Amino acid sequence: KSPISLSTAQDIHYSQSSSLFSIQVWRSQLVCRLLHLVRAQWIYRCDIVHKRDNDDLKKTEAAILRVTIRGEHNTGGNDLHEEDKFLFSHGCETVLSWRGDKN
Repeated sequence: KSPISLSTAQDIHYSQSSSLFSIQVWRSQLVCRLLHLVRAQWIYRCDIVHKRDNDDLKKTEAAILRVTIRGEHNTGGNDLHEEDKFLFSHGCETVLSWRGDKN
């Protein structure tokens, strides 16, 4: 169900504008459009994820991150946020061995 206030406002608009649409048609179209939007976003997300896998973008990003991690480790982490400084207790090679897809 759509919120009463939203349905009421739309129903008033339809009655004042002599529209042939009903509130039920409007609700149905709203749900269809929202589902289409969600589906389109999911397809876009899948395209991005699989594109990264297929064109070696993940490997390039990982290489850049490794260089950045080593640089921070070599300079003492002065540019790190305070909440990230605990990573120094693990050592550079340990941090580099972690995978970013695990929690």
